Amino acid sequence: MRNNLKRMKDNNMTKKYHARIVTSLLLSGLVLASLSVVGTANSSSDFLKINKIDADTVSSLSPGNTVDTGNHVYTTTDIANPNLWKVSGNALDTTATTDNFSTTLVQNVGKSAGLGLFQGALDMAYPISFSGVFGVTVNGGVGYKGNAMDAGDSLGFILTPESTDDIASNLENNSADAVGQYLGIGGLENSIFAGRDFYSNIGKNGVDNVIPGQTINNNIFGDNRGGADGISIRQTDASGKLITGENYAAAAAPDAGEMISDGNYKDNTISENMTFSWENPVVNSDGTITGTLVYSVTPLIPSQGETTTIFEKITVPERSLSLGVIGATGGNYSTMTFANNGSTFSAHKGSNSVKVNYIDEATGKTIADSSTIEANVGDTITVDSPTSMTGQTGENSYSYAAAKISGYDYAGGASVLVANNAEDANQINVYYSKIPVNTVKNVTINKEDNGNVLDSTTGYVQVSSSSSSATIATDDSGDTETTVTTTVIWHKPITTTTNVIKNVNDAGDTISNTDGYKLISTGSPVRTSTVAQNGDVSIMISKTNVWHKIVQNVVAKTVNVDEAGNALSDIKGYVRSSNTKKSEQSSTTANNGDITLTTINYVVWKKVVVTPKSNHPIKSSSSSSGGNTAVAAASSSKATFKPQVVSQPAKTSSSKASTTKAKTNSNTPRSSTTAQTTEKTVNSQQKKTKTTKSSGKNISKSSIAHAKFVHAVEVETAGIGGTAMGFVISGMAWTLLQRFLPAGFLLFIFGKKRKKDDDDVEK
Repeated sequence: MRNNLKRMKDNNMTKKYHARIVTSLLLSGLVLASLSVVGTANSSSDFLKINKIDADTVSSLSPGNTVDTGNHVYTTTDIANPNLWKVSGNALDTTATTDNFSTTLVQNVGKSAGLGLFQGALDMAYPISFSGVFGVTVNGGVGYKGNAMDAGDSLGFILTPESTDDIASNLENNSADAVGQYLGIGGLENSIFAGRDFYSNIGKNGVDNVIPGQTINNNIFGDNRGGADGISIRQTDASGKLITGENYAAAAAPDAGEMISDGNYKDNTISENMTFSWENPVVNSDGTITGTLVYSVTPLIPSQGETTTIFEKITVPERSLSLGVIGATGGNYSTMTFANNGSTFSAHKGSNSVKVNYIDEATGKTIADSSTIEANVGDTITVDSPTSMTGQTGENSYSYAAAKISGYDYAGGASVLVANNAEDANQINVYYSKIPVNTVKNVTINKEDNGNVLDSTTGYVQVSSSSSSATIATDDSGDTETTVTTTVIWHKPITTTTNVIKNVNDAGDTISNTDGYKLISTGSPVRTSTVAQNGDVSIMISKTNVWHKIVQNVVAKTVNVDEAGNALSDIKGYVRSSNTKKSEQSSTTANNGDITLTTINYVVWKKVVVTPKSNHPIKSSSSSSGGNTAVAAASSSKATFKPQVVSQPAKTSSSKASTTKAKTNSNTPRSSTTAQTTEKTVNSQQKKTKTTKSSGKNISKSSIAHAKFVHAVEVETAGIGGTAMGFVISGMAWTLLQRFLPAGFLLFIFGKKRKKDDDDVEK
C-alpha cells in the first residue's frame, strides 16, 4: 500500500487520479464491511453468543450474585454529550458555546499538549465507527507564510486500555515521554495513535523513518520549519514504549487549507473530518481481540485536498479500550481543536466489573461474599440502603440496594465512576454494624475417674456427669458467648478374677484351719460373674474341699512267743520264760488320715518237758538219759518246750496212771500246777517204790536220793518261773490294776509256799 502511494507521489497527475480510485474502493469496502459486521452482530454466531451482554437490569444485590446495568450500545447522542467528556493537559472545554462537545486542545503554544477524553469505553469485540472535526491554525509571521502542516507534533485519536485518569496523569507527569515524537501515547501500555504526524523525527532515537509521500513544507521566505503532511497508525508495546521501524501504516495527506490574512501576516487554517473504524473483530482463545483499524482524513473543503485512508491489522490485549483525542506541539506550534459537530458514532460500550464488598465497620473484615455489577465504563454505580429506591437514577447512573446480611444492620454505602480496566478503582465497600448476638457454647470435658482428661472415651463407661455455672464473654462487636461446661467422669472397666476355696469337714461344717485334717475330696470349680455400675467385672471361681479330722488311736497288743520268737496260738504246755523280747511299735494311716499306733508286747514262754522216772534204780552217776534230760530241761533258760510226758520202761499200771494224770494236768499254764504235777509224780514214784518193796524188789538209797534231787530242781524251777511270770503280768496290768499288789509277787509267795509244802512232803 505504502509503495503504491510512493509511486503515486512520484507521478503527480497519475497520483491524483489513482488516489480517487483507491479512495472510492476503500470507502466502498468500508461500507460493505460495516454492513457485514452489522449483519454479523445481529446473527446468532458463537462469537456474539459469547460476548453478548444482557440488557436487563437487576436492582437488588445479594452476596455472591452478579447483576448487569444493561444499556451497552452507544448512540451518536452519547458521543456528542459534553457530560461524557473531560479535558486534560492544556486543553480547554469550549462546549459552552455549542450543543456538542468541543475543545481547544492547544492554544498556539509550543511544547504543549491537550487531551479530550471520552468518559466511556469501546467494546473491541464489536465493530466501531467514529468521526469528528479537527482544526489547525498556524499563524504567519515576519518572513513566514503560515502553513498548517507546521502545526507541531500530532493531532488525532488515541485508543488505550488505560483509564481516563491514567491517561491524564501520564500526560501531566510524563509529558516529555508522552508527546513530541511519541505522539501522545508514550508511556501508555498497548496503546494506538491514528492521525496526523506533523513532524518527521528521522535520526532522533530512530523513532521515525521518512513517512511515505511526506511533504516537507517550505515557504517563499525560505523559513523551513520541517512540517509534514503525513498520517500514520502507531502503537506502543506492553511497556508503553513506541514501536519503531517501517512496519506501520503511513501516507501523505496534503491539505492546502485556507489562507487567512491577518494584517500583514497570512494564517493557514485547515478543517478536516477524521474517521476511524474497527472492522471484523475476532476474539482469540487467549482473550485478545484481532481486527482491522482503518483511518481516513478528508478536508472539509474538497478543493483543498482529497480523502486519504490507511489501515492496519492489529491485535489488542484488552477488550475494553478508552477513547480520546490528542493535540500536541513542539518547536512548531499552532492552535488545535476538536468538535463533535456532525460526528458519527457506532459502538458497543466497553464494560467492566464493579466489585461490591460487604464490610463489618467495627472490624474491617469481610462478612459475606462480594457481589458483582457489570457496568459500562463511565457509568456511575451507587449502592445504598437495602430499603432504598433502586434502578437507573440518571443518565448513565444506576443505584442498587445493598444486600441484607443476617445479623447485621446496614451502615453505609458508596458510589463509583466505572473506570476502564481499573480493578482496584472499580470497587464499592458497603459497611454494616453487627447486631449483638448471644451464643451458647456447650463444652464437654471428658475425664477419667483418676482425673486425667480423655481424648477418646472408647472402651470407657460413664460414671457421672456434672455441669458448671455458665460464663459469659463479650467481644469487641458486642456479641456475647455463654459457655456451659459439662464434666463427664468415665471409668475404664477392669476384670478381676478371684479364686475362693471353701473348706468343710466331713460333717459339712465350715472350718477355718485345716491343720490336723486330711483332704478327702475336692469339689468342681463353680464360676460366677457380676458387673458393677462402673462396668467392672468380678469373676469368682469357688471350690469346696472336704476335710477329715485326723484321729490317733493307740492300741496295745500282747503276743505270746516261744523262746525262738515264734508266735504261739496256745501256751498249753508252756511256762513263762525268763527271757524277754523287746516291745515293737508300728503306725498305720487310714485313707481318711486316721493314725493307729500299735505297741506289741511280747511274752516269752518256755516249753515244759517232763521226763518220767525210770523203774530202774537211779545211779548216782546220773548216767540215765532220763535224769540228764530233766536236769538239762530244768537248767535251760532259753529252751522252748511243750509240756509232755515221756514214757518210762516200767509197765506197771501205776506208772501208766501217773503218766495219764500228768498229761491231764499239763494244760494249766501256772508254776504251781507244774509243781503239783511234779509232786504227784514223785509221790507216784514213792508209791511205786513202796509197791516194789512190797513186791519184794529192793531199791537202793542212791536212787531215792536222785529222785529227790530231781524233784527239788523242779520245785525250784517252778518258783523261778512263777516269779518271772508274775513280773510280766504286773507290767501289763499296772495301768488297769492301779497299784494293786503285783501278781508276780503273789505268785512268788505262792511258789515259796509250794516249795515249803513240797519240802515238808519230802521230809
